[in-house]
Amino acid sequence: MIIGDVPDWVRAVHEWPLSVAVRESELLFPILQTFHIFGLVLLVGVIAILDLRFLGVLLRAQAPGPLARWLLPISRWGFAVVFASGALLLAAQSASLYFNEFLRVKLLLLAAALMNALLFHTSVFRRVHEWGGAVPVPRSAAAFAGASLLFWVGVLVTGRYIAYF
Repeated sequence: MIIGDVPDWVRAVHEWPLSVAVRESELLFPILQTFHIFGLVLLVGVIAILDLRFLGVLLRAQAPGPLARWLLPISRWGFAVVFASGALLLAAQSASLYFNEFLRVKLLLLAAALMNALLFHTSVFRRVHEWGGAVPVPRSAAAFAGASLLFWVGVLVTGRYIAYF
């Protein structure tokens, strides 16, 4: 692709010294990819455990509140690693990825996953301390959890396809 085919702001990101350094380094790009994958394991792994708990598939004897309090900090660290490494990887390839449909779909799914999490945490999750034992997980929590799993699997799948199209 010719760099002139992209908007000026994409060209500026592509030519940013840190983008060039990542793109031209033999080690930096694969190191960032490794961190990105590690961050995804932390982020999506924790989210999957919690979502499967809210769906009643996993760890049914464990009260959701304490489990969430223990796992959510891990997911936040995972998100920080994914965000930082993903931003650098995207910046390094911004010109070549600008027209990539899988990237666009991934970003839409990511936005949907984050919006789902925000809505969940500002609504039904506020009463998580009441769930467990005789009080079942509300159906709305299970609905949020199901949507979360779908969105995050979509993010992972489309993210993997970016490299091939």
